[in-house]
Amino acid sequence: MSYYLGHFFVIIYRVMIFLSVAQLCFVIIIPILVVAVVLVALYFLYYKKYIANNFKKHCYRKIHNIANFNDYYLINNFTFTVDDLSNIVIDHILFGNKYIFVITDRYIDGDLTGKDSDSDLVVINKNGSKAYAGGNPYLQSNQLLRRLSVSTGLNSEMMIAITLINDEARININSSSKQFFIVQRKKLAKLIKIIESREVGEINAPRLKEAVQVIASLNLRDK
Repeated sequence: MSYYLGHFFVIIYRVMIFLSVAQLCFVIIIPILVVAVVLVALYFLYYKKYIANNFKKHCYRKIHNIANFNDYYLINNFTFTVDDLSNIVIDHILFGNKYIFVITDRYIDGDLTGKDSDSDLVVINKNGSKAYAGGNPYLQSNQLLRRLSVSTGLNSEMMIAITLINDEARININSSSKQFFIVQRKKLAKLIKIIESREVGEINAPRLKEAVQVIASLNLRDK
């Protein structure tokens, strides 16, 4: 074995002697570049899968931190019945000082574009191809708040609906809504801070506590 191994290195040495510097650099650098490109491609491939598979976990951690920092009540995975026929799940309900934030997690594989009045939004992926998003979060949020208001008896005007998307997805949507928002996860805390800074009165403590109790009592997840 040692004989063949030594013979192999002798051959490599003789080949390198006859190669010019440029050829030698080519022989060494090209394989390194190929390996580097493959490693980068694998990194982005598995990073994208990791983000998609763990998106809801990251959203929960983000909202949990916001709730702790601001001393807000938080209910996760709120499930309630609509028309005694079907259940609706809301990922997070965050009780601020002035508003109740109804938050839905949604991973978008590309960039989101359109208008808030469109029946559906468009997703443009990295290679430029287009596909429908599978619904317009603005319209869906409007319907969601109406149903939540009917089920809880709480005024929908005290609610803000937020669709929380991944940071990699860019948003190019024409909207002037003050109640329905789509925001990247990294910008959620800033958005909530801006909304909570509006010049409106705070929800008084007894009413806020009542709202938390009413919503918690309807949560089928705990039953």
